[in-house]
Parts: sequence; structure tokens; C-alpha cells
Amino acid sequence: MRPEQVDADTVAAAARVAGIPVPAEDLNLLTLTMRRYEEVVAQLRGADLGDADPPLTIDPRLGW
Repeated sequence: MRPEQVDADTVAAAARVAGIPVPAEDLNLLTLTMRRYEEVVAQLRGADLGDADPPLTIDPRLGW
């Protein structure tokens, strides 16, 4: 989804599907937040990872 496609109706529908109650007064701020997340994801999708080596093992005990 492109950031400009995120609107209050989309956010409200996603919240309903997820079972998350969102008060009407919080909908605009949540919409702006979701647009920003979409912008960041779009930037990550465009990142060149051709020279990056994937981790060989992941040990959850080490934390992030």
C-alpha cells in the first residue's frame, strides 16, 4: 500500500478486523502514524541488499 492510500476509513477498517477499538478522536493521529510507517517500509523495499550477508544463526537469547 502506498502512503497516500492510507486514510481514516482504511485505518478504522483494519482496526475493526484486528478487534482493536480506536476512538474517533484518535483516528487522525493513527492515520498519520500509519502513513509514516508505510513511507518507511517503502524506503526499506528500495534498499539495495545485494552485498549484505544474511545471518547464519539467530540466537534469541542474545536479544536484539
